[in-house]
Amino acid sequence: MKDAYYDLYLTPLSPIHLGTGDEYEPTNYIIDDHILYEFDSIQAMRVLSPKSNQDLEKITKSNATQDTLKRIQNFFYQNKDRIKSVAHRHVKVNDSVQQFYESRIGKVVQHESGGKDVLAKLGINRAAYGKISQQNYIPGSGIKGAIRTALLDKENDGDKHDRNTLRERNANQKLQKIIFKGAFDTDPLRLVSISDSQAVSQDILSEVVFEINKKKNPVKNKQGELVASSADKGSLNAMLETIAPFQSRIFKNGLHIKSMDSNAKVPEIQFNATDIAEACNRFYLPVLKKEITMLKNRGFVDNKWEEQIKKVLESNAIKNNQSFLLRVGRHSGAESMTLNGIRNIKIMQGRNEKPKFQDQTTTIWLANDHQKNERDLIPFGWMLVDVSAINTSVDELYELDIPDANREWFANLKEKKIEIQASVNKEREKEMLAEKQKQQALQELLKKEILEKQKISAMSPLEKKVHDIESNDTQNNPAIALKAAIESGTWESETEISEVAKRIKELLDERGDWIPDFNGTNKQKVKKKNRCLEILALIKS
Repeated sequence: MKDAYYDLYLTPLSPIHLGTGDEYEPTNYIIDDHILYEFDSIQAMRVLSPKSNQDLEKITKSNATQDTLKRIQNFFYQNKDRIKSVAHRHVKVNDSVQQFYESRIGKVVQHESGGKDVLAKLGINRAAYGKISQQNYIPGSGIKGAIRTALLDKENDGDKHDRNTLRERNANQKLQKIIFKGAFDTDPLRLVSISDSQAVSQDILSEVVFEINKKKNPVKNKQGELVASSADKGSLNAMLETIAPFQSRIFKNGLHIKSMDSNAKVPEIQFNATDIAEACNRFYLPVLKKEITMLKNRGFVDNKWEEQIKKVLESNAIKNNQSFLLRVGRHSGAESMTLNGIRNIKIMQGRNEKPKFQDQTTTIWLANDHQKNERDLIPFGWMLVDVSAINTSVDELYELDIPDANREWFANLKEKKIEIQASVNKEREKEMLAEKQKQQALQELLKKEILEKQKISAMSPLEKKVHDIESNDTQNNPAIALKAAIESGTWESETEISEVAKRIKELLDERGDWIPDFNGTNKQKVKKKNRCLEILALIKS
């Protein structure tokens, strides 16, 4: 038997979050125009104005306190128009997420005892992404893990097993070995390899949603009021980046099923691509249908989403196992990760109460566009997989209605990028012109200073003394200062006094105060006339 190779085409059917532990930090992203812009702080500094860079330097060089982080968050938000031009990642956000961000960025949300302030938590759990491409992807390990669960359930076929076995240490590994009749080199999944996904399109839409927890069945207190789940009561408005649903065949993964050498240890159970598709639909389809029924009964379901899912579930591709369902990532739900017959889910009770163990969960995590919305909720993690070799014509299996809002968002993003870059270029041109003019003014000032120094060095001692008195005058009237210097006896030589008097005459003439021939009665002008006559007398002496 030869190795078999297949292409798996993935279509998200609901918001999918496979995390890496990374977060979008509020000091490295801003939200504006319903877009999350992730940026590198070093790149941001290159497009900031000189004054803004100086302001940032003052903040970062100050003593590090809780206030420092608040000031940095505020600084980047206030300079968002510049920073958006160097963003290397763009994620869709809705009105509610944007409003939540704007109400909390750089703000204190809690005051602890001792006067310590607590900043709003605005970290957003990030979906798996390529470090170079910055695009989201679906790790092959996540797909293989979901397939493994379905194959285990198929082979187990509802067997409840010995309860003592289920209580043993490492019971999970031991149980898998029993079901698959082998482990390590004889484990059937050793022959199955799945690569990480490649993007089929450059436009992969991810969006930020709130994660909320709801009870599957309504529970009321003594007053007849609905009781929220414990997780919902303690909700911190956690936000997730998710791959948006209904992006048809947006990812492609490689499936490789290896053949075995006759001399090698061969797993007793082996699976082909058709086995995988059948097992996944057998396991996941009832879970999805049950989930949709529950959401409808509780009034949570997003009707538009349900219509799309119905189209998929009624397709011949699913009925004939040409395509199959999977559930992957965060909030997939315990029912999607445990086996029928031996499912034993731990259900936490109230404080000081022992947990219960049941075959189904009592709450469900849902993706929500709004913080407290009770309608139009969508479960996490559902995905449709088309297998190339099983499908003779993948494109004809079904057609999903990709939301127009997705197309509009990408079109808007492209326009925004152009507008932002044009605006920043215009502002930087102004700054460069202002800097050029500033440098030219400095050069002119420097030239004047050089000429002034040359002029002073060529002056006689008398001229230098006159220049000093004029330069040090604080009353903005050097003529009066020179006259006072004459009266105080600064010069004794009549020749020098006459030369200084001539200079005083020039200064008074420049001010329009040289009026020795005035014949009126205005007291102020008469005073100026008398001053002029005194200066004339000094000149003639």
